[in-house]
Amino acid sequence: MKDQYRYDLSALLNQRITFRDQASGKIQQVPISAVANVSFSSTYGAVMRKDRNRMITIWSNVISGYNANEINSVVKPVIILLSVMFSTISVFGELGTFSMDFAVIMTGVGIVSLAEVVVNNAIVLIDYITILKRNRKLEMGLTHEYDLPPKESIECLIEAVKTRLRPVLLTAITTILGLIPLVIGLNIDFIGLFQRFDPDIYFGGDNAMFWGPLSWTIIFGLTFATFLTLLIVPAIYHALYTAKLKFWPSKTQN
Repeated sequence: MKDQYRYDLSALLNQRITFRDQASGKIQQVPISAVANVSFSSTYGAVMRKDRNRMITIWSNVISGYNANEINSVVKPVIILLSVMFSTISVFGELGTFSMDFAVIMTGVGIVSLAEVVVNNAIVLIDYITILKRNRKLEMGLTHEYDLPPKESIECLIEAVKTRLRPVLLTAITTILGLIPLVIGLNIDFIGLFQRFDPDIYFGGDNAMFWGPLSWTIIFGLTFATFLTLLIVPAIYHALYTAKLKFWPSKTQN
């Protein structure tokens, strides 16, 4: 087809299709518009080929100068798993210290809920440490294959902990305060409050026995997880980073 008709939709639809009518045996012609519908959609603008083979180009939004495989670091998952393990151990330790009952279901639900908070705090902290170290490398004129010296790495850890101190404390404090009514078994009759102005407030009862193990598990775990996130996780990170520099060193600045 000539180029003057190739990009003209009306001209394309008016092109004739020639076929032999099976009933009469005569040659017939009908326009394309009689047997096809047109719909506009997104598709490839062109098909690129190399040596007559189709070729596709794949790219990502990884910052230039950095390797996408950095996210597959072994150190980061190890730190996150250790933080979950330590927080779980702290729950059992505190339940044993205060001689509290262990409810399999509700304590288990509390441990799962606690693990989500611990993992989130650890991931955000480690990710922020990585960003600070990346920026420090750029300031020092280092590329991604170079390792930061231990002194600069410690400074990045301290800055990350200072930045994450307020969010971690606010998360722990607000969650603990929100669970206190469940721990003390606070009961309020809201129907009586709105109908008869009689809230019938009392403490204890079945609700305290049901929700108490879950609440105590999260409170104990969050108390230790705050200390864990702000102190133990950076310490483990620095210990593993120091081991990496010693046993599996990359390039270092002269």
